[in-house]
Amino acid sequence: MTDLMMNQLNMSVSWLRDFNDEGLHFILMFLALIYILISKKEKYHRRLFIGYSLIFTLVYFCPVTSWVITRAVGELVYWRMLWMMPLPIIIAYAAVKIWCRMKKKWQRAVSIAGFFTVLVMLGQFIYLDGCPYEKRTNWEKIPESPVAICNIINANRGSEDEWVLLAAPEDMVPYIRVYDAGIHQVYGRKGDYWMPGKGGNYIVKALKNEVLDYETLIAKCRRINCNYIVLPDGASRVENMQTYHFEVIGRVGSYIIFKDMDWVE
Repeated sequence: MTDLMMNQLNMSVSWLRDFNDEGLHFILMFLALIYILISKKEKYHRRLFIGYSLIFTLVYFCPVTSWVITRAVGELVYWRMLWMMPLPIIIAYAAVKIWCRMKKKWQRAVSIAGFFTVLVMLGQFIYLDGCPYEKRTNWEKIPESPVAICNIINANRGSEDEWVLLAAPEDMVPYIRVYDAGIHQVYGRKGDYWMPGKGGNYIVKALKNEVLDYETLIAKCRRINCNYIVLPDGASRVENMQTYHFEVIGRVGSYIIFKDMDWVE
């Protein structure tokens, strides 16, 4: 029980650290809460902001509540709890109250300039090298590799209405689905691979393996009319796939796109 509680607490701290990264806006929010707490005219809002912040902090870090929440929504999305902390509202409210206390125009101008300067200095430019953010290159805001894969598949269709069922590595699946819903994939509504009795589960496991049983993989794909396969490049990959008449129609980075040349609609 103690280990479980410590694991939950460590998870909460880890997500908070990752969420905040090198930014210091949580410190600014803490200073804003102190201002609201000591201000004599903030009795009502003191209860609102301070009370809510304390309750949220207890719920977020409490191992019991975090365990219940992670069982319901999953541990990988627990960090979204931090969206419920009204960080910008608290900071903005305190800044406006300080601004209202200034009587002269030049004082208000200086306070506004100082406030925005502090916000910028305590934040982090999201397009720095090594940052997980990058400028979009397409309207769907997805990586270029899935876009290129979709374009290659569409360019090699026999016709616009040709059936396409694609087996691709899991890291590509959601992006391909977003970019082109017309390319069917071997997965279900919740991401689970479908037709388990006909080989759907085998296909996803095979795509994760470095060494493939090509004969079984091809047989399972053809059984469910899967006529396109995306595989990471590997030794003798092309030769083994060509043995079963799956030809290379394109390459994207470390991925190879194959098409079943024996498939007939």
